[in-house]
Amino acid sequence: MHRHQAIRIVAAIAVLAAPLARADDGTVAGHWEKREHSLDYVGVTSVYSCDGLREEIKMLLRAAGARADVEVRVACSNPLQGPSRITDATATFYALVPGAGEPGAVGAWRKVEFRAGEPAWLTEGDCELVAQFAKDLLPLLTTRGVENRVNCVPHEHVVGSLQLRFETLALLPKPRPARTQ
Repeated sequence: MHRHQAIRIVAAIAVLAAPLARADDGTVAGHWEKREHSLDYVGVTSVYSCDGLREEIKMLLRAAGARADVEVRVACSNPLQGPSRITDATATFYALVPGAGEPGAVGAWRKVEFRAGEPAWLTEGDCELVAQFAKDLLPLLTTRGVENRVNCVPHEHVVGSLQLRFETLALLPKPRPARTQ
């Protein structure tokens, strides 16, 4: 093998390994990447108003590690803004991905669990929405170790049917400046 080829191979390996590089403190350098996805929510057991569905999707994305500026546009089948069985939604958000990027975009792996009461606003009635979230939106975030045990039963709120666990690459909070006395 020629010396130049060996250098190129080593350089290529370094470039490919760089996004996975971690600091000794377990943090991961990252950058934000824009994601956009449209989904059709068809509620059999639970229905949401346009505003309700918008907020639920935003909260799921934020809890799963998306940047705070999540935008969700919805078009409901009920023009009076009441609960709607069929709703089109488009989510636009930013996911933290490993690799060199913006200064201050440092993340760490954080455990997330979605089940009734975790986060506090989630109920067994959200099972269908969480199932669709896990299928359509979760793969667009940086996650690992996904355990999807969401098992919805139409027209029933079954205890334990909503269980989704994973780790997400989430932005570390900026350290607070030291207080001087």
